[in-house]
Amino acid sequence: MFAGMSFGILLGAALVRFAFGWLWFSSIVPKQWKAAMKESKRDVKKIDKRKSMIGSFCGSLVMAYVLYHLVGYMDLYTFRDGALFAAFIWFGFLGVVDLDAVLFEGKSWRLFSVDAGYQFISAALMGGVIAMWR
Repeated sequence: MFAGMSFGILLGAALVRFAFGWLWFSSIVPKQWKAAMKESKRDVKKIDKRKSMIGSFCGSLVMAYVLYHLVGYMDLYTFRDGALFAAFIWFGFLGVVDLDAVLFEGKSWRLFSVDAGYQFISAALMGGVIAMWR
C-alpha cells in the first residue's frame, strides 16, 4: 500500500488543500461563510479552531492518499488531468454528501455553496498537484 509512494507528494497535496482552505475562509468568502453559519444557527466563535485545523489536516492527508492511488490507477501525469479527475470525483461523491446535508439536515443553500465551493476547488487542486508531482 505504501511501496513506491512519495510521502512528500502526500504532504504537499495536503498542505495545498490546507493553505487554500485558509485563503478561502479568511480572504475569499469570510463574510459569506460567517453569514451562512449564523443562518444555520452555528456559532463560529464556539468552534475549537486548533482541533478543527488538526482534524482537517489529517483528513487532507487521507484524501491525498486516496487521490494518489486513484490518480496512479488512471495513469494521470498533468495538472489539468489530475484536477479534472478530482473534480469529477467531487461531483460524484463529495458533492452528493454535501447536498444530503441540505436535504436532510437543514443545512442552508448558502452554507452549502461556500462549503461545496471549497471542497470542489481544493479537490481539484489536490488532484492536479498529485498528478503533476508523482
